[in-house]
Amino acid sequence: MTGSGWPSAGDRGGACYARAREGSTLVVALLLLLAGTALAHAAYVLAMQELRIARAAVDVLQARVVAQSLTRGPVAMIDSLVWRVDVGRSAVLREGTLARGAWRRRVRRLAPELWMIEGSATSGRATQRMGRVVWLMDPVARLAAARGVVETEAPYPERGVRTEGLRSPPPPWSAGRCASWRPVIDSLYRARALPPTAPRGGRGAGSGEPWLGLLDGEALMRRIERRVSGSGAPSPTERRGACLTEDPWNWGAPSDPGSRCGSFSPVVASAADLAVTAGQGQGVLVVGGNLRMSGASSYYGVVLVSGRVRLEHGARIYGLVRSARLVVEDSARVAGSACAALRALDGARSTLGPSVPSPGSGWLGPF
Repeated sequence: MTGSGWPSAGDRGGACYARAREGSTLVVALLLLLAGTALAHAAYVLAMQELRIARAAVDVLQARVVAQSLTRGPVAMIDSLVWRVDVGRSAVLREGTLARGAWRRRVRRLAPELWMIEGSATSGRATQRMGRVVWLMDPVARLAAARGVVETEAPYPERGVRTEGLRSPPPPWSAGRCASWRPVIDSLYRARALPPTAPRGGRGAGSGEPWLGLLDGEALMRRIERRVSGSGAPSPTERRGACLTEDPWNWGAPSDPGSRCGSFSPVVASAADLAVTAGQGQGVLVVGGNLRMSGASSYYGVVLVSGRVRLEHGARIYGLVRSARLVVEDSARVAGSACAALRALDGARSTLGPSVPSPGSGWLGPF
C-alpha cells in the first residue's frame, strides 16, 4: 500500500487474478460433479438393466425346468383317461401356482395309443411349454390290431380254433357281463369277421418273444410281478370272505363271476415253460417258453407265448392267443371271445398301462 492507504494498480491486478482463479476452480468442480453424477447414473442404469436381464434369465430357466419336470412326472393318471378323452382332445391333469407365476400339466390324445404330455409354466414374464410323446396301451386298440383269434409265426390249419362265439359271451358268462363292451365289439366285428388263425406280425414277429403293442418280452416281464413256474393248477382262493389275491396261482374265477374272485383278473408271467394241468383262470398270461394246457383247464383272456401252445384233453382258451405255434389235440379248442379279451386287457392296464416313450418322438419341446 502507498502512504495514502489505497492499493496500487499492481495490487489490484493480483487480487482480480486470485478471484478469477477461484471462480474457474468452482466451475471445474461443478463440471466434475456433473460428470461424476452422469457416470453414477449410467452405472446405475446399467446395473438395473443387468439385474432385469438376470431376473428374466432366471424366470426363463425356472419356467423351463418346471415345464420339463411336468412332462417327466408319473403318468399313472393318464390311465384313467383312456375311456374319457377322445382322439384330438386334451385334459388338464393338475395345475398350481409358483412364487412368480403358475404351472399346468395337460395331456393330449394324438392317436388311440399315442399321448402327448404337455407341461407349461410361467415365471414373471417368461412362459415355457415342453412336450413328450408316449405310448399307452388301449384295450380297444389292441383288440382292433388283432389279425386273428390265434396269431402265429405262420398260418396253421384252423383245426381246433373257433370264431362263431367271437361276439357272444363265453360260457358260462351271461350277456350282462359283456353288455358294456357290446358297442365296441359290434363296431369292430359287425362288418368284418376275424379269421381263426393269422400270421403273427408287428414288433415281435420272428423275435421269439411275447409282445403287446410297444412292450416287448423284456418290458412285459419287467412289469409283471405275479410269477409262476413249472406246472400247476390255478384255482380261486378265498380267505375270511375275501379273494386271496396274493396267491400266485389264484387267477380268478371265470366260471363263477358272482363269487369273491369272479372279477379278479390278474396278469401272470412265467419266464420259462409252463404246464397248466387243471383249474381255471382269467386275465393276461405271458409265457417266455412253451405253454401246455391239459385236463379240464380253462383260461379266459389273452395268452402271449414266445414258443408253442399245446392244448390237450379238453383244455379251453376263450379270448385271443399269440404264439410261435399252436397245437390243438383231442377235444381241446381255442374259442375266440372279444369280451374275454377286452375284459382281460382292461384289467391289465394298471400293470401294463404305464406309458413308454414312443419311438422316434421323445421330447418335442419347447414349443
